[in-house]
Amino acid sequence: MILGLRTDSYDAELYINEGNNVLETKKWNPGRELSVQLLDEIRALCGKNRSTIYELQGIVVYEGPGSFTGLRIGVSVANALGYGLQVPVVSETGDDWLEKGLERLQNTKKFTPAQPMYGADPHITQPKK
Repeated sequence: MILGLRTDSYDAELYINEGNNVLETKKWNPGRELSVQLLDEIRALCGKNRSTIYELQGIVVYEGPGSFTGLRIGVSVANALGYGLQVPVVSETGDDWLEKGLERLQNTKKFTPAQPMYGADPHITQPKK
C-alpha cells in the first residue's frame, strides 16, 4: 500500500494506492489546521481501506512549487512517516506527480528524505533590529 500526499495549496489531497491503482482518496480544505489534521486524515483514509499506516510500503509526496507552509508540513510528515516506518519516500512535481512518483517508487528500496521545492524565496518577516 502506497500513500500519496499533496499539500501545496488550499486543498490537501491524500491517496491510498495498491500498485498503480488508486484505492481511496481524500480532498479537503484544512484552512490553517493542516498540521493538526493531516495525520488523523491519513489514519482515517487507511482505515477506510481496512489497513493502518503500519502497512504502508512507500510514500509519494508532491514537492512543489506551492505554499511554503503547506509544502513544509506535507514533506515533513512524509519524511517522518518514511523514517519511522523505514519505507521509501519519493517526491515529484507536475500534474502527473503521483504517476511519476509511483513509477520511481518501484526502483527505490530504502528511506531517503524528500526535499520541498518552494519555487521562490519564502516570505518571512525580517527580524527587528
